[in-house]
Amino acid sequence: MRYQHCGVRRESGGGKGEAEWRAAEEKAASQKAEAAEKAYKVGRDFYDIRDYDSAISRLSEYISFAAPFVANDSQNADAYRCRGGSHWAKKRYDEAIKDFNIALNIEPKSAFAYERRGDCYFNKGQYEKATGDFNIALNIDPGSAIAKEGLNAIAAKQAAAKAAEEEAAAAKKASEEKAAREAAEDKAAAEKEAAEIAAIKEAAVGSIITFGKYQWLVLDIQARCW
Repeated sequence: MRYQHCGVRRESGGGKGEAEWRAAEEKAASQKAEAAEKAYKVGRDFYDIRDYDSAISRLSEYISFAAPFVANDSQNADAYRCRGGSHWAKKRYDEAIKDFNIALNIEPKSAFAYERRGDCYFNKGQYEKATGDFNIALNIDPGSAIAKEGLNAIAAKQAAAKAAEEEAAAAKKASEEKAAREAAEDKAAAEKEAAEIAAIKEAAVGSIITFGKYQWLVLDIQARCW
């Protein structure tokens, strides 16, 4: 009876068939490892010449082989860093962050991965995470220009945001004060108008009373003359 295992058809039973199967399996694993190494080198070359789409394609091919067939943690970490760097260059920040996460799990002392992941967070507006990554990068590599530039950019954005917030608050206060002055002026004008109307009414009532008294006086004089 025969069955498949790792792409190699295996014949059950021991003896020569078993040995042949093992030899075939080792040969297949060796071929896949060689294919993985080639994919890594070609992908790395594409990355170095900034052909990022080709780099992503070949490094992804390597990564698909790497886990079962390549026991080189440093190379595996580099593959994820380079693929992450390619995604970063193409502004695919979420994909880049995933690759840098894996690379840092393998090799936590990579200033490059922290720099680039920090820049991904920066471009996503996640400044707290970006600050954390840039600071770690500087702890690993105190001369990291990218980390320093990133922290300066964050400080500038935060200062600009604070200035804009203060300007908005000042504008709101000025608008509220203007509205309060206008309301007070409207109230004073309304009170003045009401007072003027009341004075006019009072004067009119006084005139009517005076006219009435004058009429009674004329009538009284006329009555006496008669």
